[in-house]
Amino acid sequence: MDPKKIAEIIANLSEAEPQQLAEAKAALFAQAQAFATEDATKDNLAKLRAIKADYDTVTEALALRSEYTATLGEFDTHDPSKDLVPPEPGEGVPNPGGEPAQETAPAEGAGEPPAATTEDAGGAGAGTEPKENAATGRALGQLNEQNGRPKVTVLTVVKARTLAAGNIPGISAGQQFTDETLARAFADKAHALGGPSSVGRHDVARIEFSYPEDRVLDASNSAEFNTEKLTLARDGQQEALVAAGGGLCQPLQVMYDIKTVGVTNRPVRDSLVNFNVARGGLQYRQPFDALAMASGLGIWTQTMDRAVDPATPSTLKNCLAVDCPGTVTASIYSTYLCLQFANMTARFDPEWVRATTQSSLVAWARFAENQLLSQILAGSKIIKGKQALGAIRDVLANYDKVISYYRSKHRLSDDIPLRTIAPRWLIDMLRTDIARQFTNGDPGMLFDIAQTQLESFFRTRNVNVTWHLDGLAAPGAPISGITVPAQNYADLAAGATVPPWPTSVDTALFVEGDWLHLDGGTLDLGLVRDSQLNLQNRYQTFIETFEGVAFMGIESLRVVMPLAANGASSGTTAPGVPITATFD
Repeated sequence: MDPKKIAEIIANLSEAEPQQLAEAKAALFAQAQAFATEDATKDNLAKLRAIKADYDTVTEALALRSEYTATLGEFDTHDPSKDLVPPEPGEGVPNPGGEPAQETAPAEGAGEPPAATTEDAGGAGAGTEPKENAATGRALGQLNEQNGRPKVTVLTVVKARTLAAGNIPGISAGQQFTDETLARAFADKAHALGGPSSVGRHDVARIEFSYPEDRVLDASNSAEFNTEKLTLARDGQQEALVAAGGGLCQPLQVMYDIKTVGVTNRPVRDSLVNFNVARGGLQYRQPFDALAMASGLGIWTQTMDRAVDPATPSTLKNCLAVDCPGTVTASIYSTYLCLQFANMTARFDPEWVRATTQSSLVAWARFAENQLLSQILAGSKIIKGKQALGAIRDVLANYDKVISYYRSKHRLSDDIPLRTIAPRWLIDMLRTDIARQFTNGDPGMLFDIAQTQLESFFRTRNVNVTWHLDGLAAPGAPISGITVPAQNYADLAAGATVPPWPTSVDTALFVEGDWLHLDGGTLDLGLVRDSQLNLQNRYQTFIETFEGVAFMGIESLRVVMPLAANGASSGTTAPGVPITATFD
């Protein structure tokens, strides 16, 4: 199965047949196995991770289909009408208030079957007399109906069970308590707690309540279905809801799902060489820049050899005294995310808690990425490019000049890869600049420019590109005389004009692997409770990562390039002549 077909199946999981899912899973497995012969490069690792994510998605979809089919099978083999045992005369029956009736001696006339009822006017068999069940007076058609109205249990009994929580001495989690064992468990738990670890909330038991099906208002059911349960509990009989008057006479349907916008990808972090730092930082020595030596190198002729005079330093060889290098330290820092929820909100509105948690992870990913990017740019030497033509030509021309300088200064061969980090919006800017160019050829050459084609321009120069999804705000003052505009976008007001791209792009360029990502691990504390939060009926969720960067190379460049997406080329304007036309 080709990758395009797999992508179509994953994009339409709800419509895919089980056989298609199984074939896609097998194809993804084969793709992963093929990487066993590939080199362990960053690009291959990224591809392998993408295959793993697709494989997990298809596997989960297959498991869901199997569970769904098994659950339907249980309904196919079970007749709920057989569970309804008619009450004997004198037994308790539901009262209009919905509470269990007391079992008392039957009054005179009690135990008579209720009057016969008919099906809904809109249902199957409307207008006909259904066959009666002599014991209960219920219509058999209504008792056997599974997809229509909710059934009503004869006795509404709420059962409660007190179960043990975990970490209680001598008691297993989930064990059911009696009054005596519950009191003993509280005493044993209090006796076991001591020291700093006793701070916080410690669960001893939980009480579970079980309700009959007709007393459960489930969000997975429709609003009409739940409303009818309320009507049945109040009236004690099955009735059809009749709309009176015009317009909508029922509550609108509630959609509980909340969409989450944004991704939690970390392209800047993932493009760096990752190292786990167990001691919270790194101490290292930077490379010796031998190419910057001002002494210790020279020539020695026969004439110079005859003129040697130990008392005259100028007649001796110039030797560089190499001192012990100093050490450089790089420490990690933490980025955290802390949310506080009301207990009632978490219990009765899980959709909102889940959506806000997922959305906050998106904001946290942006915050963490910008922290890494800030440190990389701050540790780089800032230089400025020059604008002469359109954006695509200027970007490549500036990179060519910088690459020539970089490889020449540090004596790097062309097979040593470089890494550049640029904002993702540069892709769109370069596409627009190409689209605005003049051509007599195929329009597809201008308007059908894929991201991979743009990246191929950099790969030709042996430069790997990382497109970061975020952007830093403008610094407060020029850096070494260079003004860096904001690389992010402000919120648009209603009626505003489409915003232009930033006037300059802020990028980083360095030898692949020179910047390290220091990973101190992730600490996920989950739920946090204390006495103050408990007084407010609140709890917190908390996640914290420990990370940082370390530069192991000699020179990292920060290249700020002014750009204009005007489509200008040397055939439409003279190189170096300022562009007077106004473009975004």
